[in-house]
Amino acid sequence: MKLKRRDFMKISAGAGVAGLLAPSLVNARSSSVFPAARKPLSSFDPQVRDIISKMTLEEKVGQMVQADQENLEDVQDIAKYYMGSVLSGGNSDPKAGNSLAAWADMYDGYQRIAIKTRLGIPILYGVDAVHGHNNVLGAVVFPHNIGLGCTRNARLVEDAARVTAEEVRATGTQWVFAPCVTVPRDERWGRTYEGFGEAPELAKVLGVPNGAAPALVVQARARPAPEPVRELPLYGGAPAALPQRYTDLVLKSISGTKSRRFALLNNQTIGVGESARVQLGDSEVKVRCLEVRERSVVVAVEGQEGSREVFLRE
Repeated sequence: MKLKRRDFMKISAGAGVAGLLAPSLVNARSSSVFPAARKPLSSFDPQVRDIISKMTLEEKVGQMVQADQENLEDVQDIAKYYMGSVLSGGNSDPKAGNSLAAWADMYDGYQRIAIKTRLGIPILYGVDAVHGHNNVLGAVVFPHNIGLGCTRNARLVEDAARVTAEEVRATGTQWVFAPCVTVPRDERWGRTYEGFGEAPELAKVLGVPNGAAPALVVQARARPAPEPVRELPLYGGAPAALPQRYTDLVLKSISGTKSRRFALLNNQTIGVGESARVQLGDSEVKVRCLEVRERSVVVAVEGQEGSREVFLRE
């Protein structure tokens, strides 16, 4: 027996593809997009188990696949491979253009293909709408998160997320890849602007305050969360793989001449070939200067392999 599109949308969150999301994130468009009352996610477990028990291995694998619609060689591949999710990345627009109608028609077209499969499972559609549904003509475009972070205003961030949620749902899409709660600390990372700032405390206040993640929930539901979100897909900081002592290095200034430059690193002045003990967190470590460039310094830290280039902060 095939499930109706709207009925399955209410329970498909628990089927693995959307295991971290609340059921309302996968509701189909309707006249009541944001119902006032929602059942706990666990209440859908019996229906989810029943659906999974009927799925073949190919269908289960397909439900774990998320493809960018721009890279689909044939839109019928959505049904052929039982895809669980499709997304639109930053430049992945409808072929018909970027109007509201074009986006809604694209979404509806993909869903029509998906529900023709044996179990009639709709897709979970995601979109990059980090600071507004900015690919759609006429949508409100907000400042990047790095700018919103400067406001230190959680209510303002929530209001922006609510507007974005309403405009995203108008195109049918149920899933927004936001908020970005990264804590970028290396300006060379090309998407530093997507974080609220380098301090985890700021990301906590603006992205996940009180553990309930209202900004995330608002993006998806356009209403406050009835209960805390226990698990979140997170976006790590750029230097996460680097030793903490590297991320704490601060280059404050560069002086001297082209033939002989000096770097003021964590309040210690050093030149090429020189070493100094600098305060990093609660301890002191020995740092050796390998090269002083026009706007950066290359150093080696005692006890760590390789070298690190630290850029001038202005």
